Amino acid sequence: MTENRAHHRAVGELIRRVRGTSFAQCYPRTTDRRIVGYAAIDTLPDEILLEIFDFSMWISEDWEILVQVCRRWRSIVFSAPRRLCLQLVCTNRTPVRERLYIWPKLPIVLRVVDGDFDENNDNVIAALEHHDRIYEIYFDCVSSDDWESLMESMKVPFPALTSLYLDSIGNIGSFFPESFLGASAPNLQSLCLKNVEFPTLPDLLLSAKHLVDLSLSSITGSMYEAMVDCLFSLTLLETLLVEIRSWHDHPHRESRRPARTVLSKLTSLTFQGVMEYLDHLFTHIDAPLLETLDTFFFNPVDFDDLQHFPFINRTKILKGSIRHR
Repeated sequence: MTENRAHHRAVGELIRRVRGTSFAQCYPRTTDRRIVGYAAIDTLPDEILLEIFDFSMWISEDWEILVQVCRRWRSIVFSAPRRLCLQLVCTNRTPVRERLYIWPKLPIVLRVVDGDFDENNDNVIAALEHHDRIYEIYFDCVSSDDWESLMESMKVPFPALTSLYLDSIGNIGSFFPESFLGASAPNLQSLCLKNVEFPTLPDLLLSAKHLVDLSLSSITGSMYEAMVDCLFSLTLLETLLVEIRSWHDHPHRESRRPARTVLSKLTSLTFQGVMEYLDHLFTHIDAPLLETLDTFFFNPVDFDDLQHFPFINRTKILKGSIRHR
């Protein structure tokens, strides 16, 4: 924490200094100014300024300060949007319709935290209208009323979307149409669903060929089984978290795929539920690089009869790192 504050102070000092007319103040002075001289900021080439901007963005990510210094800086910043990772962060309090049109067409990050939605969600809906530019959606503590007002705007494809986080405070599953996200998420890399149930999850997962992180919390057994059926397509998966809502749920083994899937990049697996589900999962996957297995079982477990031990023996790295809570 102390190091982060020091970094932020350093960036603030950097911006304060470069807003001036010279860098001479950054270096020790002598009594003879003819020896020291002044290095005017305008004499620095564009590539050096871009290096400085890249460093300051890595710390503060506040590019709007830089583009307001002068016209030249604005031009340099907007000439390298990918390198500087320029993005527009929108919330329910952002005047989206006015703000988006004063900047270039940069990627949009849409965030609403702690259930901080407003009465009609006009700003959020206005941001969703730019669905081809949204690459991150973070909705925390969504109520059924809020979700119903937003759902119509999320029936279209989001081709740039890389991260989707939905946390519901109630059952919003009934509001998921088959056309959610256009039933496709080709660039999705991170998916986190909490207390969310919708029938088109398989379509979404099967289209997410680049998914790296998958987290499904407080889900039903049927949604879990739908996820297992899609694991064969998630070959890039690195982390998997599954938390089943009720200990009464048990897998329907007769409906499961017999083929085993090799998840060659999976390194972390977190599971909460009845032992039968985890046991069943391990009959469907191999994870040779698994490093961490964190489990929480609702029902009593006989560790002398765990059928997933053969799975652990097939891994090359995981050795005695199971944490049973």
